[in-house]
Parts: sequence; structure tokens; C-alpha cells
Amino acid sequence: MTLAREFWFSFFIFLPNFLMAQFVMAADQVQSSKVDDRATFLDGEWTGTGSFFLGKDWGNQIMSCSEVKLKYVGTKTKYEVHEGFAVCNGKLNPFNDDTKFGIKEDGTIFYVSSKDHTLIPDTIVGSVRDGTLHTATVHENSTDDVTIMRKGDILIYRQWHAASEGNPAYVFTAILTQDPSLIKK
Repeated sequence: MTLAREFWFSFFIFLPNFLMAQFVMAADQVQSSKVDDRATFLDGEWTGTGSFFLGKDWGNQIMSCSEVKLKYVGTKTKYEVHEGFAVCNGKLNPFNDDTKFGIKEDGTIFYVSSKDHTLIPDTIVGSVRDGTLHTATVHENSTDDVTIMRKGDILIYRQWHAASEGNPAYVFTAILTQDPSLIKK
């Protein structure tokens, strides 16, 4: 019974992500002539809404996030994660991050520094190209897999954090914009 319940929790979280990925891949085929601008596409402060799926360690629950704010520095040569927060089920959850990555000429992303990560500097962790950034970092007993993509005025953020056995500790998805007029209150 527990396995079936975990399947349905996962199914309802991953189905929207799968459908969103299919939409983005189709849009990428249409925009294949776009010039590679590395991480400049995500530079700035982004606001929107999202959801958290908390795994079995937190009772297999889904939380709606009425407000999400994330701040990045993105250039052709670097990608930095700065502060942010999510208000989920009425509770403020701050993100105090200072992770810094470098970007090579070919779009390869490498780790530079952070207060919380135990990675070795210059470790290759992902790549960025044509409005999509992907990193997968391994920390002691867990993996953090992040995909950020931009389509027009919209930034789509997806993070999967898993323990060493592969079960998700949490999955976070957010749809964000820099244009407040696109957000209905």
C-alpha cells in the first residue's frame, strides 16, 4: 500500500514536469537558431509561484508556494545563486545561498565556491546553452539536480534533491518572471 501511495504522489509531481519539458523541447526546435548567450538569460531577480513535493522523510506531502523569489547573477563566464525565498502553505522559507559557478567557452559549468557545498573547486557540474542551464552536484550522501530554462519572459526552475538511495528528499518547481505585470494577484 505504501509503494502505491508513493507512486501516485510521484506521478502527480512528475507528470506536469514531463509535460513542461516536452513543451520546452518543442519550443527549442523552433528556436534552434538562437545565439548561445550562456547564463546571461537568468541574470536578475525573478518572482512567481511554485510547488514543493516533500519526500517520505517529510511525510510525502505537496505544498503550494504562493510566492517564490530567486536572485541570480548570470554572465557569459559565471553563474551565481544568491538569496531568495518561497512562501509555501503560508510559511516563509528563506534560501540563503551563495553558490558560485564558472562557465567555460564551450558552455561547461564548473564549481567555484559555496558556504554549504563540499565540492572540490573546478569540478565539472553541468552545462548551459540556448536559454537552458543544468547542473547536477553530488554532496556526500545526496544529489542536487537543477534545471533552469527561459522561454521569453518566463523562467522555469526545477530542482530534484535525492538521498544516496535515489528517493527524492524534495522536488521544487517554480514558474517565474521579472515582469510583475504578468503575475495576477
